Amino acid sequence: MGKLRNLITAAMLAVSFGSAASAVTVTDTIEPGSPTSTYSAQARGYWFTAPTDFVITGLDIPTYASTAGIYATIVKINTTVPLFPSSTSNYTILYQVLNSSTALTGLNISVAAGEQIGVLGYRGGVNAMTNSPYTLDLFGYSTTLKRLGTNTHITSGLSTSIWGMETGQMSFISLSVALPGEPELPAVPLPASAPLLAAGLGLIAVVRRRKSA
Repeated sequence: MGKLRNLITAAMLAVSFGSAASAVTVTDTIEPGSPTSTYSAQARGYWFTAPTDFVITGLDIPTYASTAGIYATIVKINTTVPLFPSSTSNYTILYQVLNSSTALTGLNISVAAGEQIGVLGYRGGVNAMTNSPYTLDLFGYSTTLKRLGTNTHITSGLSTSIWGMETGQMSFISLSVALPGEPELPAVPLPASAPLLAAGLGLIAVVRRRKSA
């Protein structure tokens, strides 16, 4: 009887835990529309309000305007974004890259829902410009990118105030983002396990009939 119980238990475990759960990661991209012109006087970019928690995992700027190195700064803006000519220095730098020849990957920049995130960037001091505002779908949420600028270059990093505008043009910068998901449910291999479980339950029934006879 002990061996029979062990066999039945193994069959039930095979059905219930066919495979180990694995984490699902949902990814998306934040970027404005295609570039249409260039601008080299100062750094430009965009800002947006995060609709949900996510992680920035990568940054890239196309070679439309230049093939020189990437310069970019990602900030959290800690106050209402002022409209030009007003500006603010009330921001927190989350990430800076100075003169990278390739796209940045493997970043781990946490963003919380409701935070105002800004990014300024170009290649070799030349912006690839596209129209603002631009609305995209981010993890199922409608999210609007708006023009962000500063009155200097950022080839030595961002160290001056920033400002926003409701219209105009913004620099094309692509952000790779990720939204950690729930673990997948274990797979249930019914074709292989169901007959074994059925056989085990049948043996229980047989044993019970014999004992009651």
